[in-house]
Amino acid sequence: MKIFSAVFLLVCLLANFSQSVPLKGDDRRKLNAETRSQPSDEVQLKRFENDHNALDNYQFNYALSDDQTRDEVGTLKDDKDEEGNDVRFFVVRGSYSFTGDDGQTYWVHYTADETGYHPRVGTGPDPERTF
Repeated sequence: MKIFSAVFLLVCLLANFSQSVPLKGDDRRKLNAETRSQPSDEVQLKRFENDHNALDNYQFNYALSDDQTRDEVGTLKDDKDEEGNDVRFFVVRGSYSFTGDDGQTYWVHYTADETGYHPRVGTGPDPERTF
């Protein structure tokens, strides 16, 4: 599963970089002008919730008009390491989803804790979608 996760992340990064092209100053100004003249194509924020409780925990979620969603909760945990020393770390649980160019919904549910990053990846309707 770790290899699948690493390969999936690498493919996503390479796909993103392969479509990016450095822009010169004139091209940037042109792109900015075109973007401002087409507001109907812009992705809009539909919902955003954010709750931070000092340094102990946090929670946020959002949904965008293009069906992207993200939901995450982080909780500070106290534990002992192998040598018996006190340690503090965050346990993070969350999910995100998006609709691909093929019209398919892709989703990832993850936990990151003292044992590492643990994603579950799928397509189709999200079985655990909370909003």
